[in-house]
Amino acid sequence: MICLLKNLIPDVQMGKVQSFMILMALLNAFTSAQSNDECMKDVLVLLDTSYSIGRVNFVNKIKPFLKELGRDRSLNVSPQGTHMAILAFSSVEQTKMRLPFHQGYGEQYFNAIDGFRWSVFSGDQTRTDIAFQKAGKIFNQESPFNHRRRHDDVIILLTDGEPFGITNAREKAIAEAQKLKDRGVLIIGLGVGTVNMKTLREISSPGEAVMATFENIHTKLERLAAGSCRIVAPAQVCTCPAVDLGNFIAESSSSRRDVTWNIPQPSCLETVRFSLASVLPNVQSGETFPVGRHNVEYTYTYSGRGAALSQVICDVSFEVVEGPKLCRGKVYSTKQVCCCGQIHEKQDDYQCCGTEYFSSSTHKCCPGSTLRNTDQSCFGHSCKCPTVNLGTKYMKEGDGTTIVTWTVPRPTCGGRLRTIMKPDMRPGQTFAPGVYSIDYVYQTINQIDVTCTVRFEVKECSCSGQSLTIFNAQPGETTTAVTWRTPLPTCPEAIRRTQSTHNSGQLFAIGHHTVMYTFNINDRFDQTCAVSFEVRGALCRNRGYNPANQICCCGIVHNIIPGYDCCGQDYHSLTTQHCCGNSVVRDKAESCPRQ
Repeated sequence: MICLLKNLIPDVQMGKVQSFMILMALLNAFTSAQSNDECMKDVLVLLDTSYSIGRVNFVNKIKPFLKELGRDRSLNVSPQGTHMAILAFSSVEQTKMRLPFHQGYGEQYFNAIDGFRWSVFSGDQTRTDIAFQKAGKIFNQESPFNHRRRHDDVIILLTDGEPFGITNAREKAIAEAQKLKDRGVLIIGLGVGTVNMKTLREISSPGEAVMATFENIHTKLERLAAGSCRIVAPAQVCTCPAVDLGNFIAESSSSRRDVTWNIPQPSCLETVRFSLASVLPNVQSGETFPVGRHNVEYTYTYSGRGAALSQVICDVSFEVVEGPKLCRGKVYSTKQVCCCGQIHEKQDDYQCCGTEYFSSSTHKCCPGSTLRNTDQSCFGHSCKCPTVNLGTKYMKEGDGTTIVTWTVPRPTCGGRLRTIMKPDMRPGQTFAPGVYSIDYVYQTINQIDVTCTVRFEVKECSCSGQSLTIFNAQPGETTTAVTWRTPLPTCPEAIRRTQSTHNSGQLFAIGHHTVMYTFNINDRFDQTCAVSFEVRGALCRNRGYNPANQICCCGIVHNIIPGYDCCGQDYHSLTTQHCCGNSVVRDKAESCPRQ
């Protein structure tokens, strides 16, 4: 029996799960299976009643099938055996519980199915996601702690098509089903008709997707009953990854080392609370540890809805090793040799040549740490790789990065070359502003290392801000000729074409003006720069005048005469005339008209 329990408990590589709940649930299931062959489950049927099922199939195929399911001897639908419930789904409004668990056995089960009416159940959508969402409220705790606390929870999905009725209906249905599977609920999918098998498999528990037709649906009873009645391992409530920190080099003076780590915490299902119970041995992060292997166990207790108090252990392990014998920061033993930062296993008649470790009987080390056969000369013909300078690559103002491409350079010597170092940066990637030097390292058949370099700089092409310039129209004029310098961007050498809304030297009317320049940069993007200016001058109802010798009287221009002033649009003598209230000019001998 112990061997069977070990096989049934999931193999948790990430931590040690010591769960009384899991052990007791499996023990109960095992005992029941040994002492009583009768099936005892809580089975919820999710029944697709979308219009595509059709009234004829619903009456002649689906309802008889549900009755046969209730009569199946192996499923054992009875007060003390399996309890059934039926939730019909189509549109959101029509997705309802049609037969609750407390009526899911005996004559009341069959009488309820007889009362099922297509006109009442059917709808124009297939909201499988809502069906699983409602099922999640029925099975809202970890299986089996729901309808009956000692009996596993099972869902049978009977559907004839793909979920639809909302954006991403398929993905939402799969996600809702996964929540139930995470709680240990077994989901059996029965697809009838034109069902997408890939979707059905993703919704169902592993190996529990079944296909049928309306004509042969009755032949799947044995398969559904067998799947529903199998022993289901309870949901794994909490897990914790084991953390291996690796090796730490001890201080040479004390053979000890300070070691720090982050305290691990378990990952649990929703609504499950956990707390730290103990730490063995009683140590803390940041303490000093002697040479040797160390393992720290953090034990947490947790409980979920309906779950007994259980434990999960989080491991932190590391090793403190003797030091210091380092090869570029890595520890190596007396049976190894360090060649310029590269560790090799020690061998007789071998020696280092740069990072290489070679046999002195077959090779020799040439200048530049280059290996040659003993019968080869250290100096052969030159092999070069000219540096590729791409110059400056510009990006549009505000973009942040730009794509840079190039042809991977190759040495000039030809022949067979081995690439021994490829850069992380590749042609076609995006690059931020900066200077880049990218090396490709090759090795010839004579084991000569040749480096090819690609260089370039990325800059932002932008427009420098220009202050507002003021131009004055000649007195009496409404326009003036305005000239300016072209507002070049910071990448003038990359300009290919230029367009502008106006040309320098044109006439501009009194007022504010902005001239836009569009520059094409290397046939890759357009950069827009602007010139802003203001033309100032005196206007009298859109007509220019000279304030030095003219005056504007309500839109009418008059030449200035000493002793004269405006009266509305008229220009009158202050000595012989006066201006009445309604801007009427009268001789001083005359009185103003009555208002």
